[in-house]
Amino acid sequence: MAKLGVLVYPRKLKERATAAPYFDNFAYRGLRAVIGEVDKRNHAVRYIAPHQIDECDFVLVSLTSAWDILSLIHYVPIRRRAKIIAGGQGLVNPRPFMQYLDLAVFGRAEGQINELIDGGRGANVLDVGKDPAAEGNYEYRQAQYLLGDEADTGCIRKCYFCGYGWTHRSLNRGGNYQASDDALYSSSEQFLSELRLTENVHYSAGLDGWSEASRRSVGKPFSNTSLVEKLKTLTEDAAARGWARLSLKLYMIHAYPWEKPLADYTGEMARALADLDGKLSSGRLVIFFKATPFCPEPMTPMARCLPCFDDAWRTMLKNQWLVYQGSHVEARIHMTVPSAAELAHMVFFRRAGREESSVAEMMSRPKYLSLTAGLKLAALSVRGVLGRLTDAAPWSGLRVPGLNPERVASQMGWTY
Repeated sequence: MAKLGVLVYPRKLKERATAAPYFDNFAYRGLRAVIGEVDKRNHAVRYIAPHQIDECDFVLVSLTSAWDILSLIHYVPIRRRAKIIAGGQGLVNPRPFMQYLDLAVFGRAEGQINELIDGGRGANVLDVGKDPAAEGNYEYRQAQYLLGDEADTGCIRKCYFCGYGWTHRSLNRGGNYQASDDALYSSSEQFLSELRLTENVHYSAGLDGWSEASRRSVGKPFSNTSLVEKLKTLTEDAAARGWARLSLKLYMIHAYPWEKPLADYTGEMARALADLDGKLSSGRLVIFFKATPFCPEPMTPMARCLPCFDDAWRTMLKNQWLVYQGSHVEARIHMTVPSAAELAHMVFFRRAGREESSVAEMMSRPKYLSLTAGLKLAALSVRGVLGRLTDAAPWSGLRVPGLNPERVASQMGWTY
């Protein structure tokens, strides 16, 4: 009988604490499905803390972000008896932290866990013992069936920057965006153009570009005219329902390769909202823009585009925090704008090679993590990491069968 542990980081849980800060209160839909499929007649499963790793034969680790990877590096010993099986949306480039893994499972893993325990290796599984340099070619596994209340997987839109859209194909064909209900994400997030009011007064949606030109350039051709008309319809609908206001959180991406942190960067959006305000005779709309810097995601058409590690973007957006304020419309930028150091962490675990393993280890140290954002960026700059990340190509060992981001990149003039 194999002993399986599900690794839980006490410190990480504290960072993600909610009103009920327990592991099972977070969605982790894929991981929970994998746990549910373990053959309990032949294997025992339990949640474990880092000091209990070697009490197990196999340890399951879910990676959804750079912070998960840093926790893995910090807590998992390089010398260990247990085999570490890692998977999750954040696992797209294991090269800089392979010494902390034994099996890297790319993409969906439903129906695989018992095969992995028994020694089977699918096309989406990198066995570090057999391929320690990650020189093989692997597939990003697609959904085999839907889990729980999933309506579909993937996204039919294929915005050029979106890692999820380009790594998850639709299972039902014709379905639409499947939002996550994980604590990190909003379960109501969807495309603004398709947003419909229900019984809530708070909604979130993706807009992903401060200008009409930028949205068009990333495959999201939502014009300013369409934006104004959509927001007008939503605000009037909310007023007709008797709501005091409608609250929208709009996810935005800044610092695309063709953009500059200009003093009037949000001006086009402000003018569109002023146009909207003039067309409204009732209702109140409050918008919070959640600003995120562009990060080149692997396996997308924009995978080789350049990130910008310049905190001038963060400063500029904080200076322009009040985008518009009028009689019926108020729009502000949420003040938690990620720093250039945070962007560097994200890009690092998408582009860095095996030669950067010592940098990955440094980034996981409490002393480094306690530094200010500016000092973290300086530390990475001194070691030449920022320059190497800018010049580095994505890992070519992982692909999604049937999708061709290179074709779109060529059409857009992006090097691939």
